[in-house]
Amino acid sequence: MYVPLLLVVGLWVFSYVAYESNVIIVYPESNSVLLGMFFLASVFAASSGYHLGLGKRVGASHFQNYRSYAIIGLVSYLALFLPVVYNYTGNNVSNILTLFLEPGTAYSNMQSQLKEGREGRAWLLVVKILVAPFVLFALPYFAYRFFKFRKDGFYFFLIVFAFFLMSVFRGTDKEVFDVFVWSIAVLIAVRPLFLFVPFRNLTNFKYITIFVLVLVVVFSLFSYKKSNRLGEVETRCYSGTDICYELDRSDATQFVTVMGYSYLTQGYYGLSRAFDADYDYSWGMGHSPSLQYLGAALFDMQFDDNLVSSLDDVGWVSRGQWSTGFVWLGNDIPLAVIPLFIFFAFFLLSWSYREFRETQEILALVVFVYGFYNLLYMPLNLQLPKTGDLYLGYLFLLLVFIFRKRRRVANC
Repeated sequence: MYVPLLLVVGLWVFSYVAYESNVIIVYPESNSVLLGMFFLASVFAASSGYHLGLGKRVGASHFQNYRSYAIIGLVSYLALFLPVVYNYTGNNVSNILTLFLEPGTAYSNMQSQLKEGREGRAWLLVVKILVAPFVLFALPYFAYRFFKFRKDGFYFFLIVFAFFLMSVFRGTDKEVFDVFVWSIAVLIAVRPLFLFVPFRNLTNFKYITIFVLVLVVVFSLFSYKKSNRLGEVETRCYSGTDICYELDRSDATQFVTVMGYSYLTQGYYGLSRAFDADYDYSWGMGHSPSLQYLGAALFDMQFDDNLVSSLDDVGWVSRGQWSTGFVWLGNDIPLAVIPLFIFFAFFLLSWSYREFRETQEILALVVFVYGFYNLLYMPLNLQLPKTGDLYLGYLFLLLVFIFRKRRRVANC
């Protein structure tokens, strides 16, 4: 029952120790005591909330049409695929081979398209929001069916392939990592010990072998796309700072190691600088760029003085560099209160995980998978809130999960 906690907090601890060690990138000394206290408080809150959530009484839902929801989600994603490509990336499907070989070009085209504003894409955004709850069901449901019963593998791999294609059109590695983490979360829910006892039986050995091979493919794509986008850069510095590191594109191992270290650790320096920032709270809409857009459009809210934006004044950069999900949460609540939020987030994580394990409830699985995904990325950023339609869909499903009526089941 504690496997998800061990994996998420394990990554937190690993990334924090890597940051403090300065073994590859040397970060200036900055509020080390405050950062350490905040980190320990967050880890304690995570562990406490997770443990308490395991004691929550669970029960199955009264509605059972999850296969229909997943099929609607899959069909909706595929139906919107081409409109999303044309409206959000500016790329053409006929150039897919060129875009795959030149991800830097794909990424540059997407950035140019996004700068044109959201007004022309408003209709598409509304449709994506409406179908988002169904889309969120698609991968967890079909992955569960494939990992548990060896059924619906075609639909599962179709979703994986669709996300890979979207990654090609966008020139980014986000979609590849997303579908990888979601799939691993489902596998953990179905076979929680496959990573810990890989040689206990043939099934676990097979899963761990496939896991390693897929991990190699994912990081190979990451290295390929990132090196292509960076061009001939050999020395890279964080904008507005003297923090630099060397990159060797000819050495794939060195490139992946240094870039991976940078992604895992740079956010902690942003968090350490955030303790010195002078900022205003957004109170509910500042932690997500998409919600910021809605807040500005609907309520004329201003987000120029929130915590992330204030990093520009304290030696870090608010855009283009990750500053941990903790800082993004700090847009809406005081930093001192964030461990309390972490407590409830892990409470929901363990509650949904235990409910799925005991009832095979697909809604509980969906809540667990995307909660796991968001918390796993916490040392980097708030990954789910960056995608507005999916985030709004997740919040809707989370409320349904919390407040729906349940049928009692016997404890296992």
